Amino acid sequence: MQPNDIEKNNKTDITLSTIKSIAGPIPFVGPMIQEMFDVIVPNQRIDRLSRYVLELEKKLQQFQKEQLDNKLKSEEFVDLMEESMFQASRALSDDRIKYISSVIENSLDNNYISDLENKHLLNLLKELNDIEIIWLRFYLNPLMNSDKEFRQLHSNVLKTVIPTLGGSKEDIDKEAIQNSYKEHLATLGLLKKNISIKIGGNTNELETKGYEITSLGKLLLKQIGFKDEEWLR
Repeated sequence: MQPNDIEKNNKTDITLSTIKSIAGPIPFVGPMIQEMFDVIVPNQRIDRLSRYVLELEKKLQQFQKEQLDNKLKSEEFVDLMEESMFQASRALSDDRIKYISSVIENSLDNNYISDLENKHLLNLLKELNDIEIIWLRFYLNPLMNSDKEFRQLHSNVLKTVIPTLGGSKEDIDKEAIQNSYKEHLATLGLLKKNISIKIGGNTNELETKGYEITSLGKLLLKQIGFKDEEWLR
């Protein structure tokens, strides 16, 4: 065995020991995580789940142990937790881990949304990449010269690509991908197209004038952690 392999294995063992020690004292998710750990999470995803457990612990500290214990008796909630763990083990960013843990947090905080409905929202989240979530959040307030802080933070994503006549193939490809993000959001029911009808001549023409966020899109943003946004209040 090469030195690098030994170091890698030692790091994995330490990480595994750490996450089990972290999960153990947590009354709600700890025992379940320990039981499921070796079944659903490959070794290379241990670090992601470790970060998820820490984020979840931070979010769930506000709740009473009795409330957590009662939720754990629900098969629907256990199913929701299992799905969240699976998604967290595949998360490629810290933002994604926060989105997933926020769904669990809000499932305890919002009684009007069932665990089955939260799992549906979690599955919608699974269909989106992080760039599409930025675009969905953008449509909360798409007016020009508004929401400046958010737009500046994500300017690399939100800069509209408009190829000019004779423009480069690169710009054409970027525009196609950017448009596909919005189309995908609309296909999932998170955005809807604003359509107007032009009446004239012998035909009625349909014209698309951008997108707007739907009620489902707003609900998803709430459940993944954007509930303090003034446009969702």
